[in-house]
Amino acid sequence: MKLRFTLPIIWLLVLILQIAIGNRLMAQAPRQRSNAAPEVVMTEHPLKKDAIFKADSVIGYHINLQSSYKTSQKGTLSYLISTPRGKLINQKIISVNLDANATKTVYVEIPAQKTGFYKVDFMLNLPDYDDTVRRVFGVDIYTIKSNHLKPADFSQFWRSAKAQLAQVPPAFKVTEQPDRAQRDYKVYLVEMKSLGNITVRGWMTIPKNKKLNEKLPVYMVLPGYGANLDPIPGVPNFACIALNVRGLGNSRDVVNPSKEDFITYNIHDKNKYILRGAIMDCERMLDFISGNADLDAKSIFVTGGSMGGYLSLVLAGLDNRVAMVAADNPTFSDFRWTVGYGTFPMSAILNFAKLKRLNAEQVLTTLDYFDLKNFMPTVKANVLMAIGLLDNFAPPNTELVAYNSISSTKKLFIYSNLGHEIDQSLGSFKAAWLYNGFHMFNRVTALGQNEPTEALADTATDDDNSTRDNSLRPIGMVGHPGAKNAEFSSKSAIYYNIDLKNNFDKLQKGMLSCEIMTVDNQFISLTSVAVKLAPKALSQIRINLPSQSAGKYKANFILRTGDYTDTLRRIFRVDAAAPARQAEQRSPDENETVSLTELPGNKEAIFKSSGNIFYNLDLKNHFNTRQQGKVSCEVSSMDGKSLSTSSFDVDLAGKASKQVHINLPAQLPGFYKVNFMINVNDYDDTVRRVFGVDIYNINSKHPKPADFDEFWATAKKELSGIEPRFRMIEKPELSKDGDHVFLIEMQSIGNLTVRGWMTLPKDRRRNQKLPVYIALPGYGANLKPIHDMFDFAALALNVRGLGNSNDVLKVGREEFLTKDITNRDKYILRGAIMDCVRMMDFVYSRPECDATSIFVNGGSMGGYLSLVLASLDSRVTICSAGNPAFSDWREMVGRNEFPMGSIQNYARQNDEDFNKILNNLDYFDLKNFVDAIKCKSVVGIGLLDVLAPPNTELPAYNNIKGKKKIFIFPNLGHQVGDDFGNFSFKMVNDNFGLF
Repeated sequence: MKLRFTLPIIWLLVLILQIAIGNRLMAQAPRQRSNAAPEVVMTEHPLKKDAIFKADSVIGYHINLQSSYKTSQKGTLSYLISTPRGKLINQKIISVNLDANATKTVYVEIPAQKTGFYKVDFMLNLPDYDDTVRRVFGVDIYTIKSNHLKPADFSQFWRSAKAQLAQVPPAFKVTEQPDRAQRDYKVYLVEMKSLGNITVRGWMTIPKNKKLNEKLPVYMVLPGYGANLDPIPGVPNFACIALNVRGLGNSRDVVNPSKEDFITYNIHDKNKYILRGAIMDCERMLDFISGNADLDAKSIFVTGGSMGGYLSLVLAGLDNRVAMVAADNPTFSDFRWTVGYGTFPMSAILNFAKLKRLNAEQVLTTLDYFDLKNFMPTVKANVLMAIGLLDNFAPPNTELVAYNSISSTKKLFIYSNLGHEIDQSLGSFKAAWLYNGFHMFNRVTALGQNEPTEALADTATDDDNSTRDNSLRPIGMVGHPGAKNAEFSSKSAIYYNIDLKNNFDKLQKGMLSCEIMTVDNQFISLTSVAVKLAPKALSQIRINLPSQSAGKYKANFILRTGDYTDTLRRIFRVDAAAPARQAEQRSPDENETVSLTELPGNKEAIFKSSGNIFYNLDLKNHFNTRQQGKVSCEVSSMDGKSLSTSSFDVDLAGKASKQVHINLPAQLPGFYKVNFMINVNDYDDTVRRVFGVDIYNINSKHPKPADFDEFWATAKKELSGIEPRFRMIEKPELSKDGDHVFLIEMQSIGNLTVRGWMTLPKDRRRNQKLPVYIALPGYGANLKPIHDMFDFAALALNVRGLGNSNDVLKVGREEFLTKDITNRDKYILRGAIMDCVRMMDFVYSRPECDATSIFVNGGSMGGYLSLVLASLDSRVTICSAGNPAFSDWREMVGRNEFPMGSIQNYARQNDEDFNKILNNLDYFDLKNFVDAIKCKSVVGIGLLDVLAPPNTELPAYNNIKGKKKIFIFPNLGHQVGDDFGNFSFKMVNDNFGLF
């Protein structure tokens, strides 16, 4: 996607509150099914992508039904249309007949409706299967207005508040915080006096390379409900400010309500209500900005999510110093409409009023002065708002009432299948919108700023990465052009594959951008993609670049994450014979692509060998011109052997869409790679995915050693002979509100001291036994104390060689996996696994711990350790493992990716017997442990995972004999989705009786 701003941009990470009050209104909680059981997958596709229809247009949905039953299914598909409050408007029943293992699309047309939002429930009733999908659609939403008037003295009320604030001396105080400094940024604590002479605090992040007389535009984040904002990652050429209003974060020393009580704090008096003070705290921060010579008070961008979105818009309504504002899921609009709606915040407010015997109408009258919609008519700033139609905390009709009251320049993003959240893809648009709005290219050019990078030789191409020592860089960058010598034809796609090696010990999130310029430094375009880089992992990112006329161009690949910034500068050429396509002749369209979105016939991309394997491809031509060419599909084995190819012609008119159905050949049980390739006039792209067939029949062909159980029985016996010498040392400096933190130490196998942390709630009762949460470390991790788990004794263990347990071995991240790998009795994983068993001994020794309720959790190597521990120690009650690594080692031989790639390199470089190493690894292979697991287990995997490939994880999962569940994320790599964690903790709460 082409984004026409110059500096690659910001990841706008908005802190959106996730309030745990029931399931989303109008969104069905996912039903837990046996993964192996037949089902009928029902997916809905509105005629309008955002499910927003005009009053005179057809309201329709395509309902896709895909059956995996071996018998035909005859029944009904019905829909119910109701108001947001549940009043039935219309219903209809349609007969459906599904053949065995068949797919069918049913078109549903809904009667015309008046202006507003509506719930629609699609219900499938078959002999063997029932399902309901709940959605929301809107009609003529830009004419929605509120029936509730603004108080006559609303403006006067807020003028008085601002006048009262002006009488309070601000007493601004700015203190540098060296311990919080980022690589290229200084961090400051900002303190000030606000309304009522209350001290409020926030953080300011400033680039270290700021010019002497440079005035920085401001990027200001306001807090969501209950949030505690920390310093936000620095953004080049911006001052970044995070404000904690009274009652939140580091501004809680005087006004200190609980999270539940914040919304009702002093609600009986509009002049004392907490939101009045919080809004004035935001005003005071604008005063700070205006009075700071380093900040540009004419370029203030304010943003937030949930209550932070509310505060951002309110501030823009009260103060014209705000130039641009972005609000995600803004709350607290049209308060009176939400009476009787039954969700937070109104439910909490009315319950409070009843409990305190307050007059409900008096409370609502107070809220009229804090209703978002009443601030909006005076907004002058440029506004960007995003909403989810399934949002029960900020129902869409209340948000549209506010949005429709804004008269300034504005844009709305609507996500039809999301609740109190937004899609991460919005970040790219926000980045371009903000940089264009503040004319950042002109600003930086005027300053004469250039990023320090290695010299750009005139002949440099991406074939030559030798000038960069990527092993010494925190994140290594290697570029591979899509054409030899970086010489492209106008008839081919211009693209680069960028290898990014994250040498940090933690996840890095940010943006990778490519800025194209002429050789005389005239800006042409900028393309950006979001990146998420796993610790110590290698990722490859493809960047598609817009077509260019014949000539030579500079390509600057700019990476920005929370901890690192780097630029890789390269040259590419376009063939002189290519048809001219001058920059000034390019379409002004900002999204010149042909998007290809794949929809597997099964939502997890897991198929049965007896059923059809198919995908629906959604093609969308974002060009203004007709695009003709081919769509191809290649299926290959996980080791890259091509199994089948197919292609078909495609012809898309300008701005047109089309859905294409592709059937794939039947396959044996296993996992397969599938690449969907589109090649049209002006665009090429490839989407790479993985699907599985009969995965619950996948077994390893590599047997377990005959003496495997004896080997581990010997290890446990050796551990039992070591005196544990448990120690607990309180660390008050690491404690936070509501908890005590202790350093824990113990002697493990080899008489080595290993350490971890235990966090206990301060308010625990005498002799109370707490359920136990144990976090085990991922590869290279350094676990810190766990906070905000007040129902648990929360433990974090750093096994030998990691974190605060690396004082003796002093092993580096790269050598951890190969430490003593040639001797199974000394191999580091043997010791690490016994360290986990010793932690179980510690739990059993502590009177605070309920040894009957132990939940063990980890991801990557931590997932491996969790499952291994549950296998070797029946004291584990529940085990959760995300992307468990180190399974079916021998199946990974020949792969260059970590971990096997590192082991193979070690054997070659040290002239070690690789077969001996493999024989040793058999004793540390996850699949060989798990048949002994007795506790409940939850496993999460990503089908695109190259570090723990799914074809190695399933042999382990299939060997688990106890109760188990797997979550499969078809479009994720070495990570899992939120559903995995939510289910794991719900299961723990249910099993441990935590209500």
